[in-house]
Amino acid sequence: MEEILTQVGTGLVSGLFLAGGGYFKANEKFELKKFATTILIGAGVGGVAGLLGVETSIVEGMPVYAAITVFVDYLVKGVLKRVKRL
Repeated sequence: MEEILTQVGTGLVSGLFLAGGGYFKANEKFELKKFATTILIGAGVGGVAGLLGVETSIVEGMPVYAAITVFVDYLVKGVLKRVKRL
């Protein structure tokens, strides 16, 4: 259980860094929903990795989780935009 929580924490921190970077990159009004979504996706990526038994150190895991979080974040937000258009 401790390993899963460590993975969730690593994913959460990765998501936090990505959300912060995305906010500064976009130069838009702060949107808590977007910010929180990215953080939660990061935590979810870490949780899934933990459940699957992926063993990485925090230093090794953060870049990997960050890349996966970006992909999943783009995917989720892209699908939501298209659903809203229907």
